[in-house]
Amino acid sequence: MLLNILQTVLQDIRDYTVDETRCTKLISPKDSCDKCVRACPLSCIRITKHINIDDHCVGCGICSQACPTQAIKMKLQTLDYIIHETDTNDHFVLGCQKQNKKSSAYFNQFCIGSLPDETILYLLLKKPAILEQFDHSKCKHCELVSGFDNFNKRKELLQTQLARSDFYKSQKKSDLPDTLDSEYDDDKRAFLMSFINVRKTLETINSEMNDSQIHFYQTYRSLLKKQPKLYGILDLKFPHISEKCSGCEACIRLCPSKALTLEGNSISLNPSRCSNCGLCSEVCYDKAVTLKDLALKDFESTSVNIFS
Repeated sequence: MLLNILQTVLQDIRDYTVDETRCTKLISPKDSCDKCVRACPLSCIRITKHINIDDHCVGCGICSQACPTQAIKMKLQTLDYIIHETDTNDHFVLGCQKQNKKSSAYFNQFCIGSLPDETILYLLLKKPAILEQFDHSKCKHCELVSGFDNFNKRKELLQTQLARSDFYKSQKKSDLPDTLDSEYDDDKRAFLMSFINVRKTLETINSEMNDSQIHFYQTYRSLLKKQPKLYGILDLKFPHISEKCSGCEACIRLCPSKALTLEGNSISLNPSRCSNCGLCSEVCYDKAVTLKDLALKDFESTSVNIFS
């Protein structure tokens, strides 16, 4: 009893919350996920019978970004705040707490490495200058440098995905140039103008963030309603079930976000509840579950028959 009270008090004063019922490693010993452990720059996290976070955790949030199921979640709703500020504050700048900038225009994210892919994608589309203007002069010597390195890799991957997307190709006539140098030609201007058009579609996203049925990728879904050709920018894989399925229902019972349900003799997926953790694939006794792309119409659905 005393231990439970102590844990509740600690949860209240820390910058993060822990929901062990969402941790795939704790749900099943067959699961191989250790993303939070590998992401932590200070090696603060161990998963045994519980999620153990050492006292020297600085609350950087990098583990939260890495956790697909939000078993570890930062209390600060960074994405909501950034969406609001980019819509209302023309002088908004993304900073770092260690830079200790006092200007009201600065949002001092503890570490830029804690930004999820959705936030990076949003900024690439809405105000890419915010990412480019980030002062990373101190990152090289910071104890959290691995978070900054990971952020750069994810940003570059998203930029590549954007450049290869159907949306990009639909906005220009020629193939993608290797670089966008200072000497703009007509195609490069067309590319830049296409992003101006996308930014206009992002203005109403903030008002669409309160749908309680959507647990994952809310911003991405809102964006796709207006620009469906951006589908595929985030590399999301969903379960598909083959005829080898024996109907044991392990995938349904163990899914941490309750994305799978039994409907008659079939298993249905609610993609908005699927975190892409892959646990269903790892616990399947029959090796009948594989992770694949979903068609856009299925991604936008709330119930998809995933028997193939």
